[in-house]
Amino acid sequence: MNKLIASLLLLTRASCIESGPTIATDKSEYTGGETIVVTITNYDDPTFLDWVGIWPAVYDAQQLPSPSSEWDWLTSSNTVTFAGDLCDGEYEVYLLQDISPPYSSLAAAAFTVSGSTRKDCGDGVCTIATSPYDDENVHMAPVDGTAVSKIAFSSCYAPSYQVSNALWKHMRNTFEADLWLWLGDNQYSDGRSLETKRERYNAARNDQFYREYGPVAEPKIPVTGTWDDHDYAANNQGNEYECKKLSQDEFVYHFNVPSDDPRHPDQGVNQQEGIYSAYMFSKANGEDTDGIHQINLDARYHRSPTFENYGTCQGAATDMLGETQWAWLEQELSRPSEIKIVATGIQVLPPLNLGRDLGDYCAYDWNGNSFETAVAEVGESDFASGTSYETWAEIPSSRTRLLKLCQKSINDGNAKAIVFVSGDQHWAEIQAKKMPFDENAGAEQILYEVTASGIDQRWKVDVDNPNRVRVRSADSRGSGDFVYECNFPFEFDGVVYNDCTTVDHDRPWCSTGTYADDKHIHGSWGNCLPEEEELVPRSMQSYGKSRKCTDQYHHTCTAQANYGGIEVDWSTNRMKLAVYTPHHEGEVEASSIFVDFSAAPEPPVNPFE
Repeated sequence: MNKLIASLLLLTRASCIESGPTIATDKSEYTGGETIVVTITNYDDPTFLDWVGIWPAVYDAQQLPSPSSEWDWLTSSNTVTFAGDLCDGEYEVYLLQDISPPYSSLAAAAFTVSGSTRKDCGDGVCTIATSPYDDENVHMAPVDGTAVSKIAFSSCYAPSYQVSNALWKHMRNTFEADLWLWLGDNQYSDGRSLETKRERYNAARNDQFYREYGPVAEPKIPVTGTWDDHDYAANNQGNEYECKKLSQDEFVYHFNVPSDDPRHPDQGVNQQEGIYSAYMFSKANGEDTDGIHQINLDARYHRSPTFENYGTCQGAATDMLGETQWAWLEQELSRPSEIKIVATGIQVLPPLNLGRDLGDYCAYDWNGNSFETAVAEVGESDFASGTSYETWAEIPSSRTRLLKLCQKSINDGNAKAIVFVSGDQHWAEIQAKKMPFDENAGAEQILYEVTASGIDQRWKVDVDNPNRVRVRSADSRGSGDFVYECNFPFEFDGVVYNDCTTVDHDRPWCSTGTYADDKHIHGSWGNCLPEEEELVPRSMQSYGKSRKCTDQYHHTCTAQANYGGIEVDWSTNRMKLAVYTPHHEGEVEASSIFVDFSAAPEPPVNPFE
């Protein structure tokens, strides 16, 4: 692009945003390898969604595709620094807020790069990694039969954002994890450069804090897990990614997967397509080899496009795992164990946001009704709220299939409890969902999920999730839809209440909205769900009120970083699901619940008979 034309374009864009933000680089011309410093000005009210991306100067500033050449979150100082490892060419850097492509720019600036030292600037679609795999700080893969009772996990790992070793030190020395699970975005390397992926994986393992107390430190803590979009491909991508096989190879090297594993490239033509895996661990006493069954799902390699900007929509045929992985999962869920921990890069239990235009979803099949049927089969047709972020709910048929398979696994006696662990969101939360009776899946069962995401990243945002665990559940002014959180303590007519009350009402009620001084907001009330119907009794919960976005006590979103922990007490058949925020003294345990798994599943009962 002619530089004069580029300058005129930028002037035109700037004139369209009067008194809006401006963006600038510290230079207009860079030599390969030079650091690029980006500064935002005239922007007094940044949001948690602000980010800065770099693209070749060939795109419409209001229709930017995924992936970008480079990207990073905007810091509180309104500056972003890039390493400068771009190929030769003309680029533009943009300020953005969109979370799904095509992205629209709020401000733009142009620059050029020449004399690049990168090794992967050829014309090929997928550029091969040529740098050596760094074997100084290596992971240790798990071994079947190992005694495991404590599992720690998190996701969205940005080593340069860390401020201390507090998280890793707590995980190792206080929680004393037997196993660490990475749940995706294990480094950020959007794009088709396998060289960049290898460099970022090496940097992730060699990070100062990670090598001091993380799983690679001595004695090593076994590591496994799954991936998500930014380490696999680029934002929200699935099976349309051209370099998925090569990306899998880099994942395998990073996790030090043994060469005889089906995922390893040494398997040649027999290499498994996708990084899904499973391990069977024994109880801590070593007497029972079928203790925790840990399953890692791959929700990227075979996933159909979820929106038309990612590829051709497939309607009712839209799928998350691919039939080969589904068959493997059914086989795994039929293996007996006490507990199953199912890892996936994106959340499972948050319901779909039915307020969005359903025609936007690739999985929507209009008159075919498979979309609405799948939502109804898990009892969520009447949910007025749900997440707008990427989750399993964007493909209702796959989500319903997964939930029913897990429900059936419990009813068939192959597990006493099943817990999903997930990442992606840059916050943490604990969830529970009761699956309704199903003729094939069997009796009602409760499934659980812990989301842990952000090392060190966080999104301070209020996101509706009717399946989030609540201290006490309430409806809205007698609506009968018990998906709201009671706000304790609340003050009403000069009296402070820390539980539901019948004062001035014919049944127990609570405040669902209070002012900063805990006084009840007039009109913000709801009838309380009977305590015996709560999925997690209040007596089995622990929670603080710090580092929350709202008064939802099991949603932690303002901590410096977080990780999840599952601890099993085999002597009492009780499991603890927790979120930890080690950077914050006083409330290191942000929230937790206990789950008893001693009872055998009840025989299926058809409520319609």
